[in-house]
Amino acid sequence: KVYMQLFNQSTTSSYNFIKPLQCILNQPSLSEEDICFFDIETTGLSADISSVYLIGAAYINQGELHTNQWFADDYISEKELIENFFIFLKHFKFLIHYNGSTFDIPYLTKKAAFHSLEHPFDHIQTFDLYSFLRKRKDILPFSKLRQKDAEEFLSYYRKDRLSGKDLISIYQSFMNYKYTKNDQEMIYSRSLLLLHNYDDIIGLTHCMSILWYFNPDIKEILLCEKQVNTLIITLSTNNQFIVESVISYPNVKVEYKNQTITLYLTIITGSMKYYFEDYKNYYYLPEEDTAIHESVARFVDKKYRKKATKKTAYIKKEGTFVALPLFQNISLPSTVNTLFYTDYANHQPYALLPETISPSFIESIIKGSI
Repeated sequence: KVYMQLFNQSTTSSYNFIKPLQCILNQPSLSEEDICFFDIETTGLSADISSVYLIGAAYINQGELHTNQWFADDYISEKELIENFFIFLKHFKFLIHYNGSTFDIPYLTKKAAFHSLEHPFDHIQTFDLYSFLRKRKDILPFSKLRQKDAEEFLSYYRKDRLSGKDLISIYQSFMNYKYTKNDQEMIYSRSLLLLHNYDDIIGLTHCMSILWYFNPDIKEILLCEKQVNTLIITLSTNNQFIVESVISYPNVKVEYKNQTITLYLTIITGSMKYYFEDYKNYYYLPEEDTAIHESVARFVDKKYRKKATKKTAYIKKEGTFVALPLFQNISLPSTVNTLFYTDYANHQPYALLPETISPSFIESIIKGSI
């Protein structure tokens, strides 16, 4: 007989992530009910010599957060466990996880092949919150990238105090208690396993609110003040920031408080460089320290020009520039149509600051940078 238990419950836990997620993915039609959160628990890191005994999923139905947990009550029920989770996934268009790209998904993919099951991961879109945060680790207000660190930053404190490694011995104890018919200890061990997985998937839904810090819902511009070396912009937002925080890195500081954001952007006067993306179509003139298009370069003596590289395909511009936040890949609104840099190795972008700072310029900085 194959043993597999399904534990289902609804929760009063709150969530608030769909709008910034839509912006990041550029999918405005994505709905909460399209999304499934998941996490797995295994007896080891290698799918070849270990087994998955617990899969947890969180999803939203009619505005309420629900969880499903498929638990292997026996060492031989792994196939049934995975198969039932795959069937469940067919109801969703989007899968969210924390570091699932490097562990959970490859692990289940390999197990699916072993059990001759067709896995759904090629047919469902995924979002790895860990990967998203890792790309921004230098500006995060917490140093480590464990899910628990993100949870604590957002004031979500789990009941579970165990690590994934701790669970391996607890699952072994659960099986021993089951076969020795020690029901009380068996039930207690199982509750520890389920709680850890439950906190993983519910904690993940809470962690998604960190996306608001990178994609706030701007309401209006409250203040724009130009000081000697700093442009200060204060904005109101429709979203509430769970935790007051400051993100700082060279030339930019951003403060979050309640429903306001204040940006402190460094102003630099001098020479900046604009780099051409299609550098292969340009030639560099060393004596003039500038690049020109090949259509013009053919009129320049060969000894005064050479093929441009990514590092030398630039022109210089004198003026006053303002640093832009690096929250996401920068799109270019019409009033900020060129990004400048101090040099190729420095990825901090700047915009040319006009003499008169208009509301449309401020809006362009916000839309293009936050």
